[in-house]
Amino acid sequence: MDPGSRWRNLPSGPSLKHLTDPSYGIPREQQKAALQELTRAHVESFNYAVHEGLGLAVQVSAASAGALAAARPIPGRWLGGHSMTPDACAP
Repeated sequence: MDPGSRWRNLPSGPSLKHLTDPSYGIPREQQKAALQELTRAHVESFNYAVHEGLGLAVQVSAASAGALAAARPIPGRWLGGHSMTPDACAP
């Protein structure tokens, strides 16, 4: 068999024909185990980020913003002449 023969029948450019297939995006009855295992870490990481990580990030961000404001007031030139101090951030 000629080593270059398998490359001769490639399409000349990209095609969107599979995207217009009515069954596009619908999972098959039986998923491929290798594909599931390959993507498992990514799916679990995403699920953690959405369910737990997002709440933790908001808590850390709020705590960091308060600590930053207490440590150093934001100059008024960025706030239209108003200075932001820890007292101004208090609820």
